[in-house]
Amino acid sequence: MQGTSRNPLSSTADAADGLIEQLMFCAARLGAAIEDDIQTKRQLSEVNKLLSAAENEIIMEAVYAADAKEGPLAGIAKTSSAYKTAIDVLVNTGRKNGGEAAYHAAEVSRYERQADNAAIEREVATVQFSAVRHAADLMAAILKTATI
Repeated sequence: MQGTSRNPLSSTADAADGLIEQLMFCAARLGAAIEDDIQTKRQLSEVNKLLSAAENEIIMEAVYAADAKEGPLAGIAKTSSAYKTAIDVLVNTGRKNGGEAAYHAAEVSRYERQADNAAIEREVATVQFSAVRHAADLMAAILKTATI
């Protein structure tokens, strides 16, 4: 009876194959996380622009009214700190009163949360990819040493 002997490096080679599969999975996950992070940041930038435009419209309407000696800015010197405070109050009120600025402010808040989550997912995927890559590098060194 002749027995078959298994190469002692077979289990190490099998483990290396498993690491390759994990590395490919982590690379795909990292790529998706990067894409999601970039896309979410783009969307956040767009809604920030829309919010800024809505706030500028609020300010513009108040300034035009003040030039006609009407509205909340009427009679306040444009160079005073009271004028700046009044503008801030107008913008904050506009964000809360259900108009266009309020809608865009809510969208900004929503996209900020999504951007934070996407950044976290990207960081987690980066760390996992790095860990598997280092394990694969170590396995490659072990296999190289064992075959010398």
